[in-house]
Amino acid sequence: MAIFGSRADSKGENRSIDTVIGAEAVFEGLLSTKNSVCVEGTFRGTLQSEGAVILSRSGILEADVVAGHVSVNGTLRGNVRALRQLDVGETGVIHGDVQAASVTIAKGGVLEGTCRKIATEAAEPAASGERAEDDTVSYLRRKRHDLGDSAREEGLAAEA
Repeated sequence: MAIFGSRADSKGENRSIDTVIGAEAVFEGLLSTKNSVCVEGTFRGTLQSEGAVILSRSGILEADVVAGHVSVNGTLRGNVRALRQLDVGETGVIHGDVQAASVTIAKGGVLEGTCRKIATEAAEPAASGERAEDDTVSYLRRKRHDLGDSAREEGLAAEA
């Protein structure tokens, strides 16, 4: 099984991991991508992906995460919005609030926070699978716009 490149999963979705935060790496800031991200090291800030965010056993996320699919096997401190699926593995720990269309927590997995289901009509993919992708893209575009506005406001406040 290849770590990089594309492959179709069991649902026929094309998954491409084009960003890997290595085990010894520390990233701080905003990361926004169309493809999937694998975090093996430490990430602090905001992480947005139209694909999947995969947190390995050694990974630490101190971030708010928005993605189509989120898989947690390490430690995540922050809020999660999984537009299609959230999976918490047996070694996964989430300290924060979750919004997701579907949630799976393996035996041993931990979720400390609130969990809210996203409305089915907004989260379920259409028969072609395009609707879920469109919803994810639309949400991320709105979120990027909101983040840009708040950054500009902070800059103006700092200048005053």
